[in-house]
Amino acid sequence: MQDTTAIRFRFSDPAGARLAFDTLEELGYTPAYDSASGTVLHIHVDKQDLTSALEIAEAHGGQLVDEANMTEMSVMDQAYGMNYIPIPAHMVNEDWADDDRYASVRRNPSHDDLSHRDEEAYGMFDDEPTNHFPGGIHI
Repeated sequence: MQDTTAIRFRFSDPAGARLAFDTLEELGYTPAYDSASGTVLHIHVDKQDLTSALEIAEAHGGQLVDEANMTEMSVMDQAYGMNYIPIPAHMVNEDWADDDRYASVRRNPSHDDLSHRDEEAYGMFDDEPTNHFPGGIHI
């Protein structure tokens, strides 16, 4: 079961709301008009699609309408994950310095020890023809 939420946008003119409505509908969203004037757009979105819906509506001149149970900041947090930065477990390596396997590299080297990092391989490939020159345009 996916998380769904609804957001509302107020547009300064019906033409902007109509363009946003058409774009959102074409991309698979379910927009609906909330007012007879056609300037308030109500959009049901899945959590993974919230960012695109926000950007599309704002690109056509829409402004997010705050409601009691949902503020603009909470919508932005849900869309962009402001308070959550996922870090895969295989990227976290602070414990390597305390691990005995990595402390005894000189005595028992293996394929996964820290001596194979690029920073420690400086000078290892001095005989390469490229001479590791910096990229860019030089005149």
